[in-house]
Amino acid sequence: MNPSSSDVLRAARQAKHALFLKSRDVKARRQALSARASFARTGVMRTIRESVTLPRHIPSGPEIWGIAMVKNEVDIIEDVLRHNIDQGLDAVLILDNGSSDGTRELLGKLSGELPIYVGDDPIVAYEQSAKMTFLADTAAQHRAEWIVPFDADEFWFGVGGSLNETLKASTCRVERAWIYNVFPQSDGLEWQFDPTRHFDPKVAFRPQRGAVLHVGNHSVSRTGAIGDQLRILHKPWRSKEQFFQKIRQGAKALEESGLPEDKGYHWRHVGAKDDSAQNGIWEDLLSGKVTPDIAWYPRGTVRPFPKTVPPRWDDVLSQEEGE
Repeated sequence: MNPSSSDVLRAARQAKHALFLKSRDVKARRQALSARASFARTGVMRTIRESVTLPRHIPSGPEIWGIAMVKNEVDIIEDVLRHNIDQGLDAVLILDNGSSDGTRELLGKLSGELPIYVGDDPIVAYEQSAKMTFLADTAAQHRAEWIVPFDADEFWFGVGGSLNETLKASTCRVERAWIYNVFPQSDGLEWQFDPTRHFDPKVAFRPQRGAVLHVGNHSVSRTGAIGDQLRILHKPWRSKEQFFQKIRQGAKALEESGLPEDKGYHWRHVGAKDDSAQNGIWEDLLSGKVTPDIAWYPRGTVRPFPKTVPPRWDDVLSQEEGE
């Protein structure tokens, strides 16, 4: 029996998709090799290995590892760690980058209660890609099956279940995590949810030899299928003091790094403004005005949101819908 035209079309589409996936994998390998070569050429990875102090004991065997680098996040880091561990992270490897607000002391205290393993990073320069790749390599050496790179202000979720359940059920090698922002209301006491997802997702991934995490944890150079079953509730700005500190801290780290001007543009641009201009940006942010000077601002019609982050993504959406 001769194949029907629909069968031929289906086969052609499948062949085209297979070629696309193969091409994407080739590109990912090239990107990873190029990034690793850059790490070696500049000496940044060697500097990290020589300068960073990892915890003495890192267990082998936990399946789902979180990795993070933090600085001056004492107001939120405990809530994020407890949430992400409740979501099913088996262990977290975390570097403190010279915090001065009590973050490091809090992490040390929490390490006696939670499965977090804390190291110290004295390098001021914003070498996030290399540092997070270093942490991912370390987790992979300790037999991680999934790696979840997160920032101190990110609450992670799975779509159909917990983060742990979603990753264990995934047949992909990378899972995108789409970001939804929560901002303070004008009084600075309540919260508002922006239902418009941010255009640039983060990623979680299965370890692969030579894989490279890129700036912001928005992508990873490794081969394999990519899913999109993860979500992030993001609290980038929590108070005026934290806003100012974050901007200045980010601008200084980028200045030390020598990265191109287009990397971290919003940190550099806003960090260069005087106090009056920065205060105006903060007031615009609270009032819901479009503030393109910063990366994180309301892009949709915001709605009230509870102070306590819900435990499941469905609960986040039901809060957003006012049910």
